[in-house]
Amino acid sequence: MARWALCWLVVIIVATLATYAGTNALVGSRAFDHAEYAMLPLGELGSPTCRQASRAMIAAGDGTSANASAEERQAYDHAAAAVLAACGAA
Repeated sequence: MARWALCWLVVIIVATLATYAGTNALVGSRAFDHAEYAMLPLGELGSPTCRQASRAMIAAGDGTSANASAEERQAYDHAAAAVLAACGAA
């Protein structure tokens, strides 16, 4: 019984380490812009105005793609500015 438990423990440890190493290699291979993905503290996140502005920004999300038209980019920039105004930024 002890050998069986020890074997399963070794299998679990090896699988965990392999998963960790693979994920680390995958994430490490991509060039992340940490300033872009950083969480910024916002104020008054629960207000109805902030929720509406956030929904409008999500709806205008096509403006972030590389092949977006000028109108889509302008709509997204306007929605992003509305979110900053409605939710506040510290």
